[in-house]
Amino acid sequence: MRISGEPADPWFAVHNGYEIQIQDKADEFHRTGAVYSISAAKSGAANPPGEWNWMEITLDAAKIFVTLNGQQITAFDPATAKIPPRKESSEPQLGPRAEAGYIGLQNHSDKDTVWFRKVTMRPLNR
Repeated sequence: MRISGEPADPWFAVHNGYEIQIQDKADEFHRTGAVYSISAAKSGAANPPGEWNWMEITLDAAKIFVTLNGQQITAFDPATAKIPPRKESSEPQLGPRAEAGYIGLQNHSDKDTVWFRKVTMRPLNR
């Protein structure tokens, strides 16, 4: 999300936007609903593999909130967050991100199958 420009290569979005993780892993910075490698997600909200999950992502100025299956699991404010150091080359480069931009859907590898349904966007009601 918030990819600052049209991606020139597959890694542009990783290093210039935010990724909300959809694959569930035990690590709090890489489980479903985390801002990948940047902001942890609470555990226990993801449905088992093979079952649908319902996710709502709210972008409010620079802040990102993620609700998974009715439970808010991530509240990220880049102005106050303690972002862990980058450990792997596959993790995003750290630095400021745009507050607006392109949105993409997960594309991991040719071996993974990911399904989406009812993807919608709407402005915040203020």
